[in-house]
Amino acid sequence: MELKVLIVDDARHVGVEMLEMIEAIGGQGTFYYCPTTCLEALRQSPQAFGWMLVDFAMPRINGLEFLEAASKLVTNDPRKIIMSGLAEINGKAIEMGPGVEFLSKPIRLSTLKEKMGHPHD
Repeated sequence: MELKVLIVDDARHVGVEMLEMIEAIGGQGTFYYCPTTCLEALRQSPQAFGWMLVDFAMPRINGLEFLEAASKLVTNDPRKIIMSGLAEINGKAIEMGPGVEFLSKPIRLSTLKEKMGHPHD
């Protein structure tokens, strides 16, 4: 089964780094730095993703709001991960919602492999 991952992060360097990590574990990533552009693209061409890795703090829409909207546009029910480097989030101050997991930034390749259950080198 192919590891197909949607990555949304307003920090381009983080998105590029996440793409490289996804490729390193044998996956295929699709990266957007603008969450509203990503939602529009999903409206135009719904796709299936196994995972959505989404930054929490983004302009105009936060990661949880993005996941709620995007979940209605994709053609399956992907696993969802909120990423953040903000200390006040770290899985306690924000209610992640059902089926949403959390990863603290910076994300290491080993952590990503473990989380995705895809230990390919």
